[in-house]
Formats: sequence, structure tokens, C-alpha cells
Amino acid sequence: MINLKQSQRSAQRKDKLIDTALELFSSKGYTGTTVKDIAKKSGVTDGLIYHYFTSKEEILHAVLAKHNFLEEVRHILQFHDELPINQTLFKLGERLLELMVSKTSFVVMVFGEAQRNKMMAKRLEELISEGVIALGGYFEGRAEQGEIKDLNYQLLARHFISSLFIYFMTYGRNCNKKEHNVYLKTVIQALCDGIIKK
Repeated sequence: MINLKQSQRSAQRKDKLIDTALELFSSKGYTGTTVKDIAKKSGVTDGLIYHYFTSKEEILHAVLAKHNFLEEVRHILQFHDELPINQTLFKLGERLLELMVSKTSFVVMVFGEAQRNKMMAKRLEELISEGVIALGGYFEGRAEQGEIKDLNYQLLARHFISSLFIYFMTYGRNCNKKEHNVYLKTVIQALCDGIIKK
């Protein structure tokens, strides 16, 4: 029983260190954050951190493993062909923005660090590419049904998904759900006007 409690406390402490590191990496950057900073903000000694992690880079990998939302993106991208295109895109955009709001620190960290860190740039590309492949396939299917124009569907998907991330990073973090929905309706209407066959 004592070992189980110790094990739970240890797991909770490790979890707290990971969450604290994410918060600091997001606000100060990976390079600007030291192990000492993480220890101080977590209320532990530097030595205790090294009981859980061998280096700051290992802490970063733990942050990515815990807070990565690729699986959730995969789930969101289960499209339902019975809905009109604009409704499907709205549902997708709404869920992606909800996810970004709930994982704001992670999105900010990945975008910021992707400019300086090759590994982080790769993670960001993986996150966006996952959506691009699925959404591109969806567009291609609707084109085969004669609904949309002959276009490069992967680029169209990249445009839509990237625009959501850029909107969120430059403006949307400070907006409420109603404002997000106005943005989505505007962008989706313009997109659909351009791609749907008349």
C-alpha cells in the first residue's frame, strides 16, 4: 500500500514537472528556460528533477508525448459525407479551435520553437500534415461526386488548416467561441464560393 501511494505521488510529481515545463517553454521559450527555472516554479530541488529526467531535452520530449494532440486530430478528421461541405468544414474548424484553446500553451510552444528547433518544426509539420492528408482525401471524394471544382485538394486542405492555426496564433487566442464561429463562417463561405461547382 505504501509503495502504491509513493508510486502515485511520484507519478503526480513527474506530471507536475512536465506541465510546469510546458508553461515555461511556452512563455520563455525552450532555450530561455533552465532546469533550475522548472525546479523553482515546481517547488522542488534541481536534484529531484534529475531523478525523473536526465536532461532538459528529455523534459521537452516528455512534454511533447503528454500534450501532443495528434490522436485527437485523427478523431476529429472522421468525416461524414452526408453533411454539406460547409457544415463539415464548420464542424472541423470548430473542433480544431476548441482543441487549440484547451491546448493553448502547447500550440504556442510548438509554433514558437518551430522557428528555431528542427525537431519542433518536424512535430508541427506532422500535426498539420495529418489534417492535410485526411481533409485532402475528403475534398477529393466530394470532387469525385461532382460537387467541387478540379483543384489540388492537398493544397486546398493545407490552406484551410494552416489558416486556422495562423488565425489562432495571431488573433484567435483572445477571442470567445462566438467570435471564432463568425470567423469560421466567413472563411468557409468564401472558400465554398470559390470551390463548389455552380
